[in-house]
Amino acid sequence: MIKHYKPRKGLLIHLVLAILLAFLLIRWHFSDKVFPDILGSTSFLLFPCAYLLYHLLNTKYWIQGQSFFYRAGFMKGEVDVDSIKSIDVGITRWVGERAALANRGLLIKYNRYDDVFIAPADDEELISDLLALNPAIQVNHAARA
Repeated sequence: MIKHYKPRKGLLIHLVLAILLAFLLIRWHFSDKVFPDILGSTSFLLFPCAYLLYHLLNTKYWIQGQSFFYRAGFMKGEVDVDSIKSIDVGITRWVGERAALANRGLLIKYNRYDDVFIAPADDEELISDLLALNPAIQVNHAARA
């Protein structure tokens, strides 16, 4: 059985994508050149836009059997649910293995030193499904400031 979880999409990634696309459109609007000629001079913006759009459309999480899978952009991974030691809820992480589109999310710690930061749309649903597979997982709720 496969169960999918939608990712939470934060405001920051939408804002950056909107600013990049707005700059491209404003540049085209106020230029006397045709659109294909402007693409050459603004191609440095097309690559970040394409990457962010690919990241937005390709981020997903799912549980299949005894494994938790994640995919975010070009990063993908698999975590054995029995190897999960703890889940930190409601934290923000800016560095490390970050398969998330939002700032607040879950930090899943597994094996001895491994961890992955994810941000599903419904944290509690994912946590309850992981706890059903491995009741030994310790869940830590971060204090909100």
